[in-house]
Amino acid sequence: MNLEKQKALLKSLTNGFEGFYLAGGALTSIFSGQPINDLDFYPKTHEDLRNGIYFIYNDLAYFNTFNSSRASTFVRDEEHPIQLMHYDSFPDAEKIFRHFDFTINMAAYDVDSGELFFHEDFFKDLSKRELSFNINTRYPYGSFRRVNKYLERGYTISLSNNIKIVMACSNLKINTWEDFKDQLGGFYGEVIEIPTDKIYNFENAINVLDEITFVKTSIQDPCDSPETLILKISDEEFEYFEKPKPNNVFSSSSSSVSYMIKIDDTYKSCYNLPKNAIKVDALDALFEEKESGTYKAYKIVRDDLRSFFKHGILYNLDSVIQEEKHPYLFILSKDMVNSHHYFCNSKNIKIIEIEFDKTDLLLYHQNGEHVVKKLKVTKILTKEEFIKILNTKE
Repeated sequence: MNLEKQKALLKSLTNGFEGFYLAGGALTSIFSGQPINDLDFYPKTHEDLRNGIYFIYNDLAYFNTFNSSRASTFVRDEEHPIQLMHYDSFPDAEKIFRHFDFTINMAAYDVDSGELFFHEDFFKDLSKRELSFNINTRYPYGSFRRVNKYLERGYTISLSNNIKIVMACSNLKINTWEDFKDQLGGFYGEVIEIPTDKIYNFENAINVLDEITFVKTSIQDPCDSPETLILKISDEEFEYFEKPKPNNVFSSSSSSVSYMIKIDDTYKSCYNLPKNAIKVDALDALFEEKESGTYKAYKIVRDDLRSFFKHGILYNLDSVIQEEKHPYLFILSKDMVNSHHYFCNSKNIKIIEIEFDKTDLLLYHQNGEHVVKKLKVTKILTKEEFIKILNTKE
């Protein structure tokens, strides 16, 4: 079978999604000559999922609009909506197929290799427009609902396959209302509302069925940055520390973000903790402790070693600078220097290495600058010398 035309289309649809499979409905549409509704991407690893999230936000400039326990949805203008499946990782197409409910969706395109994979009955059932059910699918209640959608499109289902769906549902363990909602819904553009404050059991679930509402919406728990989404959906463990109160050093608005959470080796400000959060000591997280018990940090100054902010302060080697009143002294952790606007936009600069005592640290500031009232200059570096330090693996 010559599939070069379909492969060319799939390649154009998946450019940039290395580490993913495109699978399911989009391929069903392509091989049945129907319009594509959306693109469902399945990550091979958790790292691939994270890279895909950054790619969609930063390179494609899509907007995240909808998040469920299974997938995150992104949209942009008239482009196809993109769904990233985050409930698992999928090292091969076979694992994807094990989770699918009907063979007519069991087709996958490997973005890395350009290969196509099909269930052995994919083309047969698609050509006959017959629904053949996979008893091992993860969401059989959703399959029961999806049957009606396919019947409206001209598909048929046998009595035996209908019974298989019922048996798969009866064999599923549901222990909470969240499990119940997860099975019934999770479709893009739909939120399930169950009006009950009773504990979940089979009897209560039966009694509430007539009151369940399926609310159509295009927005649910959107995230405005890749980091926020990663924290929301990931089962990974993340280090964090709580930001100390400013103690009137700044206005209360400067402490509106409560946590600094380590994402991709950098601590970033966040409002909420992820599911698996590990608390660490803030000083140890941000700064390197020296043998003397003091901590190492950095500061960007003008080429003449004077402060950008307070021109009267001169940062000579071995000098001790102390400010008893606001404004205090801003310093940077090493990983924040090269993203600072002075480092990026100013030509004539020096980077000074400083040390400070933990008792002199006043505030962890949300833009990456930290505040101390006293410091000592221990080294003076050019921009190039600092970059070498930054690139040196410890």
